[in-house]
Amino acid sequence: MKQMWFFLFLLVFSGLAAQNNQSQRPKIGLVLSGGGAKGLAHIGALKVIEELGIPIDYISGTSMGSIIGGLYAIGYRSDDLEKIMLAQNWDDLLLDRVSRRQLSLKERELQDRYAASFPIEQSHISLPTGLVAGQNITALLSRLTLSAHHIEDFNDLPIPFRCIATAIESGEVVVLKDGYLPDAIRASMSIPSAFSPMDIDGQLLVDGGLVRNFPVQDVREMGADIVIGVDVSSPLYTRKQLNSLVRIMQQSVNFMGNRSTLEQRKLCDYIIDPEVEDFSIMDFNKTSAIIEKGEIAARNQYQTLKHLADSLRTNFPPKQDTRWPLTVDSLHIRKIYVQGLRNVSSATVKRMLQLKKNSWISPDQLDTAIERVYGTQYFERVSYKLEPVPSGVNLFVRVIEKTTHYLNVGVAYDNQLYSSLLINALFRNVVGQGSTVGIDANVGENPSLRASYFIYTGWKPGLGFNVDVTLRKWYIPIYAFHTNKLKASYDYKSLIANVGLRTTYASSFELGGACEYKYIRLDPQAVPDSWDSSVSRSNNFTTRGWIRSDTMNRQSFPTHGHYVNFVVENNYKVHLDDKKTMSNPVQRATFDFIWTNKTLPKVAISHGVEIGMVEGEDVAADQYLYLGGSTSYESGVYPFWGLKFMNVTATRLFCWHTDLQWEFRENLYATAHYNYAKYTLQKETLFDGQNVQGCGAGLGAYTPIGPLNITVARSPEKKGPYLYIVLGHRFF
Repeated sequence: MKQMWFFLFLLVFSGLAAQNNQSQRPKIGLVLSGGGAKGLAHIGALKVIEELGIPIDYISGTSMGSIIGGLYAIGYRSDDLEKIMLAQNWDDLLLDRVSRRQLSLKERELQDRYAASFPIEQSHISLPTGLVAGQNITALLSRLTLSAHHIEDFNDLPIPFRCIATAIESGEVVVLKDGYLPDAIRASMSIPSAFSPMDIDGQLLVDGGLVRNFPVQDVREMGADIVIGVDVSSPLYTRKQLNSLVRIMQQSVNFMGNRSTLEQRKLCDYIIDPEVEDFSIMDFNKTSAIIEKGEIAARNQYQTLKHLADSLRTNFPPKQDTRWPLTVDSLHIRKIYVQGLRNVSSATVKRMLQLKKNSWISPDQLDTAIERVYGTQYFERVSYKLEPVPSGVNLFVRVIEKTTHYLNVGVAYDNQLYSSLLINALFRNVVGQGSTVGIDANVGENPSLRASYFIYTGWKPGLGFNVDVTLRKWYIPIYAFHTNKLKASYDYKSLIANVGLRTTYASSFELGGACEYKYIRLDPQAVPDSWDSSVSRSNNFTTRGWIRSDTMNRQSFPTHGHYVNFVVENNYKVHLDDKKTMSNPVQRATFDFIWTNKTLPKVAISHGVEIGMVEGEDVAADQYLYLGGSTSYESGVYPFWGLKFMNVTATRLFCWHTDLQWEFRENLYATAHYNYAKYTLQKETLFDGQNVQGCGAGLGAYTPIGPLNITVARSPEKKGPYLYIVLGHRFF
């Protein structure tokens, strides 16, 4: 009996001892420094820490360290983080490139015209608070932290977490330990002048690396007994080394926090120093190499860290894994709320979301909906937060409205036609919520002045209403077909007033209709003696309907997508001094189709077809179909390699083109082109018409003011070859 009691006593004592040992296990803190792309080395160091089985009880981080640390705190592990970072298109992510497919066709027309935009605030032109608003990085963080949206206190995460930001108004350290996790991480990484600051609880916050790039004291204050730090901070550059914009930006972030880092390092028990001096803070295209540097640095201290791991494993039970599920297949949206609106209506936002309450959606659908709202261009940033409720979640869409007024500038040059400077003043929400008022002044060889008004009406199925008035002057050269010598020239002046409706519900599809009045004055400048040299004037009324679909990933040098445009017009001449006010209509129908796809990682091929037909008596000059030149500037005017601008006139037209582009270096392209057309100016069928073909090759590039294309092309039916140089966005 005594032996039995003694045995029971030993069992109880050993259980109490084990419990006591667990409670006395030294707490391990992990500290991850800031450093831009260099901070990807943290992932490599984490691989070794996981391999050794060292338990992490607390995490603190700054900037990139806050991203890696925050995700690690909610359950991501090194393999997960490596896959996430390798999967990112860092140019799109960091430069806030919104997918063109998520812009309405109306917004694409605006986006594809300008080289630079400047906010207009309080009657003066200002500069943005950062190069980018951080929309895409915010969207990524919101998606990756879905399982933690409901957490307000970062101590309640599977691993308690802190991240560091700087109050830009006072320069003080701000330790973020509660709130909305994506916002906290986003604030910690807001490099001044690169990213817009974050407003959290009334404080304007930027990158914590300015004041505490290596936050060791914070993890100590959380209760860490042993601290492992991974420091990718760089020593300050010398004057000789400050030879690039990136290095100057990096120095501006580092110099204030350099002294703090030296002090913080003294508080570490173990320090891992990845050798990343040869990388810049923007070297995100070298993710694998930087992660490897972190792993190498940790393995250089493998025996030291193994001794710590063995000691913990021998004396204490293993730490229980408390990770949460990180993937969500579907979300049941109970209610939708929109926060932060001032000028834009809630109805406009909800219409663009295209989500319904009490419905199931996937996270991908939610991301697409948020991107679609951002694509309206009314908002500087659009994010979301999910709040758990019985049987689902409430969706809170959080918006920060943009400055509603902008001055935009575009530059264009075509060596065969013109050089132009476009100055645009754009005003949103001035005449109704969801409205856009634009004034364009096109200064150059073909000047124009345009005033436009557009509004999202709120009518189903998402109709927009527009009114445009345009004054335009064109110089039109007429070339002899076979010799390509200048045969005649005209000044084409027009006043156009247009009223129309178009759908806005779908981003890549549009139905539209319009009524248009056009006054035309055709003034011969140099014509043969046999031609009519009198000034021609006409008044025209046009009704137009169209179906358009555009899924191209970008306007210039696209790599995938299609473009379809089907337009039907009835054109009437208006006789103001005649009892018969309108002549019989001239009907024109055009169909354009372009399909583009990648055939190899850096090679894309495009095929296109243009078909047109004009029917009626007394066809006006602007109602014919034209071929020639390198760019389309007007409906019914089609580019054609090997011909000069508008070199072929037709009433029946079939045109085929194939274009090949190879991106041999980033944003540099080699191109090859072939086109074939069959056309007729008479009412005969196309089978009885004439043939023309052409081919060309060239180079292309993205430049700060827009795409540049230099192409040499010729047609067997013409003298040549001809050089085409086009720079800038098309804004006619």
